[in-house]
Amino acid sequence: MQIIKNRRIINSPWRLEPDTELGEPDQAASVADESGRRLISVRHWLSMRNDAHGHSDGCGDVGIYLNADDEVASIAEHLDSIPVIAIIFESFAEGRGYSQAVELRQQHHYHGEIRAIGAAVDNLSLMERCGINAFQLTDDDPKQDLKQALSFFTEIDTVYPYN
Repeated sequence: MQIIKNRRIINSPWRLEPDTELGEPDQAASVADESGRRLISVRHWLSMRNDAHGHSDGCGDVGIYLNADDEVASIAEHLDSIPVIAIIFESFAEGRGYSQAVELRQQHHYHGEIRAIGAAVDNLSLMERCGINAFQLTDDDPKQDLKQALSFFTEIDTVYPYN
């Protein structure tokens, strides 16, 4: 799957793994590809850690995704072991994902990839200012062409750093 990361179009090996018991969002319909890199729900990740008696060993190439109602604090002490954190944006008007990204970067100094899943092209500059550095665009966005989407980053020419 192609995404935008650090203002470049790349092929991403990370795939969402649905948390079917919890009825996770439709964006989570794809599963890990042959690389085995998968994004799982916070609840599933915490459960895996508890099953491993608090050790992240054996979790493999696993990142997590946050829904709007997930608390960043629940994973804060483990951020060094999480290479990718995806934030699900279920609607254009959902703003909690911006707060989650800012909290990860400013309060917890997370340096890994923060990916917006369901990103709307019109919001890319704002998402970037909040600390999001990877973007998986919505399937229903008519402006989904990734090369064209890159032009939306120049919308704001003066950006103040978040850290």
